[in-house]
Amino acid sequence: MRVRLALVQMRITSDIGANLESISAYASRAKRARADVVVFPEICVTGNLKINPKRDGGGVYLKHFAGLAKREGLDIVAGSIIEPSRGGRMRNVSYYIDRRGRTLARYAKRNLWKSEMRSIAAGSSAAVARTRFGKIGILVCWDIMRPEFFAELAARGVSIVACPSYWWKAGIYGVDGRLMDSILKTRCFENGVIVAYCNAAGSSRGRLLLGRSQVVSPVTLRRRALGHNREGMLVADVDTGSAGRAAKIYRLRGG
Repeated sequence: MRVRLALVQMRITSDIGANLESISAYASRAKRARADVVVFPEICVTGNLKINPKRDGGGVYLKHFAGLAKREGLDIVAGSIIEPSRGGRMRNVSYYIDRRGRTLARYAKRNLWKSEMRSIAAGSSAAVARTRFGKIGILVCWDIMRPEFFAELAARGVSIVACPSYWWKAGIYGVDGRLMDSILKTRCFENGVIVAYCNAAGSSRGRLLLGRSQVVSPVTLRRRALGHNREGMLVADVDTGSAGRAAKIYRLRGG
């Protein structure tokens, strides 16, 4: 099945109202581009936790995304929302919302970056949305460093893995664009899944974000990408059948 993805590489500020307006504008733009599914970056509503520690205790941000999905007739991967958890901690949660505004999957980030561990509680399980396009899984940012997370989703029949992210340029260990491209292409190849990686744009607290939002497809390993960290939207058509073909060609999962 052909699916048109829109990846929103947006600037995220400490102004929640401005971020929500930007999210709404990009959803309308994705609709005009005839996208089926739009993916937003991690913490796209609140931005960096060190700058804005606000959390969505009343489900206000989730309702905003659900309303957008219904208004624009789009499925939405809602970046991630910071929600309260037990013991005064928080969770970094992404949602898959269909065009009717229904939540089809909820995923709490599992592989936390070390600065998140102070205040964020890790999730404990994978999440798969059963959509009209087939099964779509969600991972968040640093989760991509855990190949077993992708393998688990692939084993459950997922054809697309959406990965909202908020990844700094260079990073503490010198992760650069070429390495990011290699990681995503490797996860795509070894699992036979389409990877839709959506990062944030610009900078925060004086540090540049990596950007480089991209879609990588199995079999051909074709990569369509924003090769920069400026604001923009990537629109890419994918074939969900390529996941099954890759499994047979490369004998993945006994295919």
